Amino acid sequence: MRYQSTMFPGQPKTQVYKFGYQIDSNHIQWKSDVIKNEIDFRRMINDAILNSDRNQFNSIVVLAEISSSGGISLMSGNMGTTYAEFNLMAQLDSSVTNKPPTAKFKRVTLNTAIPMMLPGTTTMCQQLYFTFDKGTTSWEEEG
Repeated sequence: MRYQSTMFPGQPKTQVYKFGYQIDSNHIQWKSDVIKNEIDFRRMINDAILNSDRNQFNSIVVLAEISSSGGISLMSGNMGTTYAEFNLMAQLDSSVTNKPPTAKFKRVTLNTAIPMMLPGTTTMCQQLYFTFDKGTTSWEEEG
């Protein structure tokens, strides 16, 4: 699976390496590592990320590239800022679609932005920790 994100409609997509949620002040529960297909993605979003009993802080944590081409750029200077939305999309590695399954997080506040190297590489990325007011999904909106 490959994951991408945007902060507003029409923004170029930014590659996400993994995602999860904050379980306490020092630990992240990475959820993307066990997703094998679109059904797993949908289930993980509904049963974990959007479930306030499991995701008690209403948080989304992503390890993402630092885009230099219009996507999500380095965010470390924006901590404490609230944005209208954060969108997380998933697609199979071998597929391309104009409307991938998307989790939409509304009124997201950036709590932490940590620039770092992608583990095992020399690729610069950033770990972004957002809290959100509301989450919806594209597949629920469609039907």
